[in-house]
Amino acid sequence: MSNIGIKLRPISCETCYYWEPFSGVCVNADSPMCADFTEEDDLCAGWKGMVNDERAVLEL
Repeated sequence: MSNIGIKLRPISCETCYYWEPFSGVCVNADSPMCADFTEEDDLCAGWKGMVNDERAVLEL
């Protein structure tokens, strides 16, 4: 098995594509938390992850 360089991180707002880290706001229009201030460890059904901390979407 080869290492393809994908870093796995916990599923939470902090690792979500739609979480804006400077202000801690969810910007996912499909999320019930949209436009709300959220904590780094919050989670919702609209989570979409980032690959290697970049804004490339990784869905579960």
